[in-house]
Parts: sequence; structure tokens; C-alpha cells
Amino acid sequence: MPSLQRGAVWKPNQIELLWDSILRGFPIGSLVVCDLLKTQNTRKGIHSESNPETGTCKEKKRNYTHHLLDGQQRANAIALGYLDPFRVEEQGAPLDPDTLLWLDLTPSPERFHSTSTRTYLLRVTTTAHPWGFRIGEEKEPKKLQAGDARDAIEAFQAWAGSTSNSAKRSRPVNGCPWDADAPIPLAWALEASKGLKDTETESARSVIQALRDRCEEFITTRNLYEKPGTKTHWAIHARSKLDEWLARDPASSRPHCKELITALFRVQHARIVALPVPHDALTQPSHWEQEHETVQNAEERIANVEHLFQRLNSGGTELRGDDLAYSMIKAYWPGIEHAIQEIKIRPPETQVALLGARLALGGQNQELPPGINISQLRSISLVHQQEEKAENWSASGKRNDERLIRKKNIEYMFGLGHEASTEAPRISKALGKLDEWFLYKKESCDWGLPPVLRSRLADQAPEVFLFLLHPADHAAQNSAATCNDEVRKKLLGLATALHWFGLDRQRAVRWLWKLATPDEWLNGTTFDKEKYLLSKLSERPDDDSEWEHHRTIARILNPKDLDEVYFAKEFFQKESIEHWGWRKNLVPSASRINPKTKIQETPDQYWDRYGEFIKMLSNQNYTGLNSLLLMYAQRTQMAHYFGDYDPSRIGYWDAHNVPWDFDHILPQSEFYNLKGANTFLEVCKQRGGTIGNLHLWPFEKNRSRQDGSFSKEKIEQDELERMLLWDDNNEQGEKDRRGKFSLTKEQIKNDEKNGEINPANRKQVHAFVLETRSRLIRIYTSWFDALEIKNLISEP
Repeated sequence: MPSLQRGAVWKPNQIELLWDSILRGFPIGSLVVCDLLKTQNTRKGIHSESNPETGTCKEKKRNYTHHLLDGQQRANAIALGYLDPFRVEEQGAPLDPDTLLWLDLTPSPERFHSTSTRTYLLRVTTTAHPWGFRIGEEKEPKKLQAGDARDAIEAFQAWAGSTSNSAKRSRPVNGCPWDADAPIPLAWALEASKGLKDTETESARSVIQALRDRCEEFITTRNLYEKPGTKTHWAIHARSKLDEWLARDPASSRPHCKELITALFRVQHARIVALPVPHDALTQPSHWEQEHETVQNAEERIANVEHLFQRLNSGGTELRGDDLAYSMIKAYWPGIEHAIQEIKIRPPETQVALLGARLALGGQNQELPPGINISQLRSISLVHQQEEKAENWSASGKRNDERLIRKKNIEYMFGLGHEASTEAPRISKALGKLDEWFLYKKESCDWGLPPVLRSRLADQAPEVFLFLLHPADHAAQNSAATCNDEVRKKLLGLATALHWFGLDRQRAVRWLWKLATPDEWLNGTTFDKEKYLLSKLSERPDDDSEWEHHRTIARILNPKDLDEVYFAKEFFQKESIEHWGWRKNLVPSASRINPKTKIQETPDQYWDRYGEFIKMLSNQNYTGLNSLLLMYAQRTQMAHYFGDYDPSRIGYWDAHNVPWDFDHILPQSEFYNLKGANTFLEVCKQRGGTIGNLHLWPFEKNRSRQDGSFSKEKIEQDELERMLLWDDNNEQGEKDRRGKFSLTKEQIKNDEKNGEINPANRKQVHAFVLETRSRLIRIYTSWFDALEIKNLISEP
């Protein structure tokens, strides 16, 4: 593939359904290819076993003749089917891939939903889900039931001979798809069926025998055997099924066997059409080039490739926005992708490319570098070679001087062109410095970000990430530039506040960028000179011409003030919560005293001051920005269970790529789908939908808890502390707070005669309401205290 091709974006279900089509003999569309593009690097597919540039030790460098322009996702899905995950590399190490594709030899009818379109059961397993997914037709895969995931982990550990209750999950090669009956790697079946000429008995028997031998070899080399009380290992189970087939006529007496042989025969004789792009379609000059008589006799024009690529990708999984810009950067700067992928720990490669290019184009200017524009990239990259070779080109005064400088800056940023050296590229050093300063480390930086939060900052608030990257880049280039812990906390506090509570991040960062030089940020003089930066960014000036301060962030409160104003606490002091209303409890119904100014203010003034912040903090969408606050508060939990796991290393950003869940402490099932008059339903739904009723938890440990109280489960104190369900500061001495989340449907419904309220029900619901509020404040306080946000906001 040429460098400009993007990474993988297909979901597991798409891969499974494509292979179901291939096994059934369905056409799967054509590919689009062109002669090898000399201006593009050649890169391998994500499941290729050799490097296109060098080959492997066993084979000579391949003589590639064509590049693939359309059909990469299908090609990758097909290649995954041929990837034997247990093949030993030449160096003696197993492949250990992040994604595996399995075929169920004997799927039971119960595996298929009544509306299923599948004939064959293909199953994908991944690093985040080594047990696979539920069977479905939807594009988005559905996670396995948590109980099944836990059973899978126990079986995987037993197969590996492990008795430890390790927090670390199994790799895909140590597991198998749980929602399957007799799975084997699809690659084994494809390898066994090579040369299959028909589906008659002897040909079928040879395939089944080869598969059986492969299972036997696997079982023997790994010393696998039946263990009483443990689910049979998939390889032993598959061998047993194959023995059954061999004991009879495999082509006629066993339906699954006959179907398999027929399907494998179709695969061996399947063909895919490749449509070539005519050579002159890529060499024809544009009207602009013809008019200006430039770049004559070019073998290919990358602009033509760009236009073709964009139009090909207008169908299928559309390429747009940042992904499209990244593809164009790769088109015009071949090799940039390799430089980025060499950075082992980093945010998503799309953002590395875009932010690195912005940083390079910004130079030493005191203005925030603008976003990447594709026409601008094209203009910079197509500087005439004659001008680029001219002596003293940077001082020649020609119109293209600025473009030449920018082109050189981008090449230097990513270690390309004439500026390439044996040292790590500038972008790699900058990202390394940023991670050194701001990533969570248990011993030396327990206030830092989990890797996933760093990556989501880059993806969701790129201008804020660029604000942190700027001084990190400066320090990486200047050994004299240092930054102590106190300043780093302030920088991270500023960045996370803008990410999670920002109203206009672009405007805020523009002002911050002009406010000080990288040196002034690093040595702390900016914080000394400009007090209370977060408060300044949240102020609404009397003179609207001061656009820099026009409410760019919600008003950040210290926990003490938050406790005073959050959800009009006085309404909850009385136990009349059956009349609770969302709006009513956000805003007091009468004038009240402002805790800061001690001046009486109207409800509208109150809302103007605190409303934006309270809405963000209380957002019912717990996959939104407030979930990032929860992830930060539970950063020790993330480090304990998931280490440095970061889904940005995988080619796409979907929920199924993360191994955690946001688990409700009081299950939603207790207060949803209730019918009839339910006295306390509204208050429980609204309070139970905030992050005060959520904790971050390994997916496989998640459960609905419909069969018992969470408070009765045996959980160690250190676990409860990581879940923020332990409160050492509780005045009543009830440090374990789980009991406050123990509500039942009956208590919420309050089915009393004559509409009377049971005092015991009201008391328990009241305790839940107050505890979700209290825990949310503890979550917020964890961030506020860890990053010493008090230094960035004005005190009363």
C-alpha cells in the first residue's frame, strides 16, 4: 500500500461477515490499483508477515509492481484470515498478534439469532476482548456478558496452569472466542485446504486429517490435557470433533463437515477483480500547471493521486476531517507514517501528524498555529525543485521562500528529507518529554494522566494538547530549559480544566499562547505574573471587545464552594425528596446569599454564575467529558488493572477497544422500566445517572447485581479506595460507603396504601441521593487537590 492509505477502521463484525461471504461464494467487490507510485513509500498491511521494503530473512525483497488505492479494509480482513497466530517467527518467538480470526467447526443452531444472515460462524478476538464478542449482525460489536467474560478468564488461567488472581488479562493467543462451540484459527483451515481440487470424500478426508494433525501438534507441544472441573481447551475439543468426522465419511455423513469442505473449496477458487488506474490518469497535468508551464515531464502527479483517493473514499467508510488531512500529509511527505509508527508510546498517529505539522508551521511565532488546510499542504509540498536547489533560497526574496521554509520545517519535525538524521525526530522527542512530565507513574508522578487520557486530550481537544506540546518541544530542543513538579501540575491543571470544562478552547488557547513564551511557562514566571488564570478565563468582561476573556471556560469552584452551591444543598437537608425536580434543584427558587460575595443574588444571577459548570459536572451522558474526570480520579485503578493500556495504539477509537466499563454502583435496572406510581423514581434516575453512581471497573468484573446488594460483596479496602467508595473523612465514621447505594425497586416504588410514604424508604432514598452527591464531590476533589487547582482560581 502507498503511505497515504489510512489505518484499519473495520469493526470485528465487518471482518466476520466479509469472511462469511467469501466462504459462501459471494462476490465481495473489486480492488483499485495503480502502477507503483515512485513518490510514495510502500508499507505493509496490518497483518502482513513481511516488510515490503526489505522482505524477511527467508525471502528476497519483493518486486512490487502496484499500489492498492481502494479496498484496503477488505484486503486487511482477508489477510487476517491467513494469519496463523501460533506460527513461530524466525527468531523463535510466536507472533502474538493483537487480533485473531477463528472459525467455529460445529456451531449449534442456538448461536444464530432468528434474523441472522450468517451461514458460517467466524469470530474475532482482540487484545481488549480476548474472549471475543457476542454474535450479531450490527456494525458495532456487542460486548460479551460480564459473567461469560469472567468464566472465560478462569478457563484461560486454568489452561495456562495459573492459579493467580492476576489483574492482567490474557493475550488473544491465550484465549479463544467464548461465544463459539469448536473454534479453530481460520488460518489452519485455509492452510489445510491448499490444493483442494474437489469436495469428494478423499479430498475432504485429507483436509480433515491435516486439521486434526495440526490440533494434535498444538496439544502436544503445549502439553495440554483434560482438567476436571475446567472447560475443555478449544484445541482438545476441536480434535475430538475432527476425530468424529474421520471416523465416518466426512463428505456425506456429517453436515458441518460437508459444509466446511464446500466452503474451503470456494475459498481456494475465489478470485477478486483488480481494476487498474490508467497511467495517463495520474500523469496528466492540471490546468494550473499547463497555464504556468511548471513541473514538466513528471512521471506522476501526487495531486492526481490525492483527487483519485478522495473520490474513491467518498463511498464505503468515508474518509473526512482529520483522517483525510492525515492521508494527504502522508501523500505529500512519504515516510512520515513510518516516523510516527516508530514512536512506540504516543497519542493516535493522526493527531501526532496534524499537531506536529501545526507545531512545525508555527515556528517561533507568538500566535497559535492555525489548523491544517489541505490546499495549504499541497502548496507547501509542491515547491519547485529548481527553487529548492537555489543557493541562499531562504533569503532570495522570492514568493516561494516562505513555502520552502515551511516545507523544511515539516521535514525536520518528522526526520524526513535532507534534514533526516540518526537521531529521533523532533516530534518524537517532544512527545517523549510531554509523557515524561505528565503521564501517571505510581512512585514519581501519581498526579499524572493515564495514557488514555493523554490520547483523548490530543484527539478531543487538539489545541489544548498543542499548548502542552509547545513547551515540551522547547525543552526537548534546549537542555537548559527545565520544569519542576509545581509548574507541571499547574500546566496540567490548566490543560485538563480546559478539556473538561472548556466553552471555547480555541479562543482560550489563543490567548494563553500569546500570553507567554515557552521559557516563561516552564520557569513558572507566567503563573507568578498572571494570578488565577482559570478564573480569568471564566470571567465575562464588561467590555465585549476583550474577546480573549469572553467566557472561554466554565467557572471552576473549589470543593468548599461546590459543596455550598451544588444542587442547592438545602433542598436535600430536608427529606422531602419525593417532590424533587431536576431544574428546581439546580437553581434555588428564591434569592440567596452568594457564598463568595456575601451579597444576595437572584436565581438568574445564581444560574449565570454556576449553571454551566454544574451542568457539565452533572451530565447524564457518562461517556462524555465528565467520564474523563472519573477516569482521572480512578487513575490508580486504571494503572492497577490496565497498566499503560492505550487504545490509540489500535487503528480505531471505538468503545469495544477498551477493556473497562463504567459500572453503575446502584444498577440502573433498579430504577428503570418501573411502571405505575413510583414515588422516588425521578430523583433516583437523575442522581443515579451521574458519575456519582459510577465507577471504572474491568469489563469482566462488571455485573448487573440484580441478585444481591453490592454492599455484601467482599471487596478489600484498597479496592474500595480506588473506587472512591471509602471515605476516611466521614464524620459518622462510616468509611465504607457502599451501603448507601443499596436500594431496591420496592423502596423506590414505595407501594404504600393511600399514597402514604414509608419513612424507612424515604430515609434510604435520601441516603442514596446525598451519597451520590457526596461521591461526585469526592471525584471532583481528587482532581482539584492532586493538581492543586486552588493556585489557578481566585480565593473568596
